[in-house]
Amino acid sequence: MQAHVNRALLAHANVESIPERVQRAFVALRDERRRRGNSFDRALAAAAHSLFARALVAKRKAGKARMDATALGYDAGNSFPRSPRAEDATTVAANRPSRGSAGSVRRGPRGSADGEADRVRHNVTGTAPRVIQGHH
Repeated sequence: MQAHVNRALLAHANVESIPERVQRAFVALRDERRRRGNSFDRALAAAAHSLFARALVAKRKAGKARMDATALGYDAGNSFPRSPRAEDATTVAANRPSRGSAGSVRRGPRGSADGEADRVRHNVTGTAPRVIQGHH
C-alpha cells in the first residue's frame, strides 16, 4: 500500500506545495483505480483513501475529526456485502469496487493525521467547512 502512495507522491515531486502535491497524487491513484481490473486492488484502494483524507485535511477542505469519521464510515461500510444495485450506486468506477479491509479502514485516519501535520507544517490557514467539499 505504501508503495502506491510513495509512487504517486514521487510522480508529483515537482509540485512545490505539499498539500497540492498530495491532492494531485490522490487524483492519480483515483484515476488508476478507475481503470478496468484495478478496482479490486485493496492496496491501491487503501492508498487512494489515505491520500484522499490527507489532501482534504491538508487543504482545510475538512477538519481532521470529521475526516476520521467519514473515512471510518466509508471503509467500514464497504466491508459488508451489498446487493449489486447498491454497489452500482456507490462505485467510483465502471468496474466493481474492492471491499473494505482492515488496512483501508486504518489508512483513512492515518491520512487525516498526515494531512493535519501537512497543514500545520505548511501553515495552511482558514477554517474547515462544516460540510466536506469535494467528491471521492
